[in-house]
Amino acid sequence: MLHSTYIYELLRIKTLNPIEMSKPGMRKSLSSLIPQKTSDSGFALPTVIGMGLIVLLVALTAVLRAQDDRTVSQSKQETSRSQLAAEAGVTKIQAFMNRYRSMAKYNACNGDDWASDGSCNNTGTTAADASWGNPNLIPHLNASCGTGTLADSRTALSNWTTTSWQLVDSADPAKGEYRLLRYESNGTLTVEGAVMRGEPGESFSTVTVRIPVFDILNEQVAGLWVQNTISGNPRMDSDVVGPCTGSLTASPLNGKAIIRSQLTMPPAPSIPAKVDHDSNPSTPDVYPTGVYEFSSINSGVPGTNSGSAIGKKLPRLISNNNGATADDQPDSLGIYNYIINSIDDSFEIVPGKAVNIWVTGDINLENKILVNPCNDPGAALTCGPFDIRIYGTGSALTLNEATVVCDVFFHLPGYAASFTSGGTAERDCGSGQKSTGVYWLNSWSGADGTNSVTSPRATWKGALDATSISVPPPRIGPVQRWEPES
Repeated sequence: MLHSTYIYELLRIKTLNPIEMSKPGMRKSLSSLIPQKTSDSGFALPTVIGMGLIVLLVALTAVLRAQDDRTVSQSKQETSRSQLAAEAGVTKIQAFMNRYRSMAKYNACNGDDWASDGSCNNTGTTAADASWGNPNLIPHLNASCGTGTLADSRTALSNWTTTSWQLVDSADPAKGEYRLLRYESNGTLTVEGAVMRGEPGESFSTVTVRIPVFDILNEQVAGLWVQNTISGNPRMDSDVVGPCTGSLTASPLNGKAIIRSQLTMPPAPSIPAKVDHDSNPSTPDVYPTGVYEFSSINSGVPGTNSGSAIGKKLPRLISNNNGATADDQPDSLGIYNYIINSIDDSFEIVPGKAVNIWVTGDINLENKILVNPCNDPGAALTCGPFDIRIYGTGSALTLNEATVVCDVFFHLPGYAASFTSGGTAERDCGSGQKSTGVYWLNSWSGADGTNSVTSPRATWKGALDATSISVPPPRIGPVQRWEPES
């Protein structure tokens, strides 16, 4: 019969691993269990065989445990690699979005209507149907430099939008694969990564991230937009928009930037035409209601200017202009329209009024003051530069350090502006700023070190409402939140 101590030792040994069993003390313990020569010597051989089987069982158990540990470790390694593949996919997709930033405002595939081949089934024709998979409805997709034509950009996005697997690195397939699962217009992106897909030990990981997308419509409009060049290295306390090619030599201040873009500056509206008011060939045609023509500010606008005190005001109203004999009338939109040859004197806008001015020649604003008094209690809550618009058919705009422009929009695509040093401004627009205008021009030349343009008090939405502009695409920020899902 086996003693209880003998059974206990056998059970204890079974729980040990091979390394522990090889220790000298363990060998001694084993040998103590082998019966010595006694009266029960006939049972010695079976006992030894049984002990051998127990040792073999213990060793096999230890081996299996080691294999389980290696399997768990390898599984964790593969999961980590698939996670890296998914994160690499996020990086690649975000880089593509930065190239075609307009796509960030649209879903990858509306309704997640993906076909079995990975393509998107979206085929609608209204603006609400636009998606990455239906890119022909996405405007300004090629606004960023280097994206080719609009057709090129739309083709690139269409070919790229798929839920099919893509290699992280075509030169190293071992790095795994990724695929797009979903993108929502609020910036939520979900990507799946995989390693050893279709093989034993395959691993998959899913990552959801939030990419900040900032609609530029609500951001401050650029103070200067040129179609060609900026020269002279003037200081600009405002964002500046320019073409993808050409010299843009300026020094932005206070975190402002030079933004190169393929956007096309819209043309200025045509000068209002006279109309036949009575169908009588013998009577001259006249301008429609709300349109007035005179030679210049000095000759056509009553009132007297004296230094910073501006007596000449538009529209011409008996209650505001000393010497006015009748009130100007607005058009059906409430806008006062003027056609003049030159701006040869300072003037101010009556608070709360909207004015359009067409200048048929060059514009010289040296030592002049143009004020849209948005700080006045009588100004509209939405008062800004796009309420006062100056268009022109000439070729030159001249300003200097004595020029004061407060909340006026110059839409002059054919004009070359020259900003010279010298002169002292006799007033400002508030907070010491003396130029809160918005300038859309052909080119700008400014003296080195001069403060040419300061930040306008308006947004890109104001520009969109005032013109047929193609608004710049949204800004895309760095990933803010990672949510891995294995």
